[in-house]
Formats: sequence, C-alpha cells, structure tokens
Amino acid sequence: MPGVSPNGPRTIQQWFNVNAFRVATDTEVFGNARRNSLRGPSYVTLDFSAFKVTALREKLKLEFKFDAFNILNHPVLSTPNSHIDNLAIGRQPSSALGSYFGSIGSTAADSRQLQFAVRLMW
Repeated sequence: MPGVSPNGPRTIQQWFNVNAFRVATDTEVFGNARRNSLRGPSYVTLDFSAFKVTALREKLKLEFKFDAFNILNHPVLSTPNSHIDNLAIGRQPSSALGSYFGSIGSTAADSRQLQFAVRLMW
C-alpha cells in the first residue's frame, strides 16, 4: 500500500508489516514493491575449535580435539513466509507452523553442537 512502511514489529508471528502489501490486480502483474524492500533476520553464529597434540613416543602422537558449533546457542531464524495469496481472504492457518504471510516458523541453523575427538597418529 502506498505510504505504509513494510518495516514491522520483527517478531516471529509477524516479521514485517503485512498491511503494507496487498494482492496485485490483473493490471499490476508484478506489483509495485521495490527490489529488496524486505530484509529477513541476520544469520550470525559463533564456532569454536581447540586441539592439543601430545607426543607419546618419537613417532607416536595423540591429538585431543574439541569443536563447538553455534557455541552461544543463539537462535538463527529462517526467512519470513512471503506467500501473499492468502491476503485476499485473510490470514489462513495451515498444518505447517509458520505458514502465515510474514511469519517465521523455523530456524536456519542448528542449535549448539559440541564434538570431542581423539586421534592417534603413528
């Protein structure tokens, strides 16, 4: 809609302002929204790795390794649902979570994962 900002409340139920959009008419085949007018949530994770190599004998070594992916365990939200066809008849639920226009129903990255490893080198 003209004059209505698409920047919204930034919640998982409504990431952008759905009132700024409407279904295009037959003469507005592509609509009038500008390119890149909507931004999804940022994708930021922090990974960590540490290892130690210990010499047991001259040619025998033992390596201890620790890896952590998304160590801060922050949720990385996926992109909002952009399917706009349901606006003509109102927000319609579906069996899949996040199937409303402008809502987020999943994450784009896994939660924290820790991994330990031991390697014997000869």
